[in-house]
Amino acid sequence: MTRQRILLTLLLAGVMTAVVMPAFPQELTTGTIAGTVADDKGKPIADAVITAMSSQGARKALSDKNGYFIIPFLTPGVYSLQIIAAGYSTIVQDDIRVRLSEKTSVSYAMQPGKVETVTVTGKAPLVDRTTTSIGSNIKVSDFT
Repeated sequence: MTRQRILLTLLLAGVMTAVVMPAFPQELTTGTIAGTVADDKGKPIADAVITAMSSQGARKALSDKNGYFIIPFLTPGVYSLQIIAAGYSTIVQDDIRVRLSEKTSVSYAMQPGKVETVTVTGKAPLVDRTTTSIGSNIKVSDFT
């Protein structure tokens, strides 16, 4: 009975190690930006688009109903954050340092902004989808 219990414990430890280990190396080689987005009165803003930009590209996240967001697995370095939410002025913060195996915490209070509506009028040019020609004629005299 004791031998079965030891084998079961070892098997369970092996399974737990196999489940946890694939995620472990990623956290050792990356960092995270996490934070909250609220309005100027402290009310959380849901569905704000948070973009972390660096020389290696951009990563995006959405804030949840509590205004919380997280952007995990970022390569350590300097990032610029852009926060966009409908009805609020856009926020851009530069020089956010992401360090190896650390969570960088940020909080933003967004100010109500001017909402603009752009209406485009006009007609699109007609396109002849039945032919592939561009309609140009070239003469020999054009080259001499």
